Amino acid sequence: MIDYFEGLHLRKQNTEFTVEKELDYIEENFCDNHQYDCMLCFDATLNMDLEVLSTDKEVEEYKKKARIIYRRIKKHDEEASKVFLRTQDK
Repeated sequence: MIDYFEGLHLRKQNTEFTVEKELDYIEENFCDNHQYDCMLCFDATLNMDLEVLSTDKEVEEYKKKARIIYRRIKKHDEEASKVFLRTQDK
C-alpha cells in the first residue's frame, strides 16, 4: 500500500492526471484484494487535499470525484458502494 501511495503522489503531479485514469491504473496493476484498498486510499488522499478554507466549489469538485470512485468500488463491494454513496448524499 505504501508503494501505491507514493506512486499516487507522483502521478497526481502529471498534467494529464484524472480520476478515471487513476482508477484504471489501480485495476490494471493490483490484484482484486488490493484494488478496493487502493481506491479507498485514493479517496482519502483526495479528501486530505481539502483544507479548512477550501471553497464550496473545491468541496463539490471533491464530491464529484468521490462519487466516481464509489461507483467503481461497486465492482468489488456493492453494499459498501451503496453505503458510501448514500452517506455522501446526506
